[in-house]
Amino acid sequence: MARFHDSKHVVSYVGLAPTLNASADKHHLGHITKQGSPLLRFALGQAAAHAARMDADLKRTYFTLVHRRGRPKAKVAVARKLLVRLFIMLRDQIDYDEFRRRGRPKEVAA
Repeated sequence: MARFHDSKHVVSYVGLAPTLNASADKHHLGHITKQGSPLLRFALGQAAAHAARMDADLKRTYFTLVHRRGRPKAKVAVARKLLVRLFIMLRDQIDYDEFRRRGRPKEVAA
């Protein structure tokens, strides 16, 4: 994990980053680049489908995107989100419960 500076580099390495078509002031994000390992993308897709059933945050993301963009794009988006989570967990040497605890807002004592 030390060779990746941030999560954007990991996403690009795996091939889940969107292509960018730009000309003058117009930018269009296209399909994913698919430059990485097809087997790794497949495994992330399978893991994302399972994680979307188990984690409430990923489930919310998945169903929001299914209604707006369709199932294939929602599955890729959840796979990318899962990959970023895995990168952060490996980088910081924490488990999933600790990752979820860090993401919650702090409770204000009244």
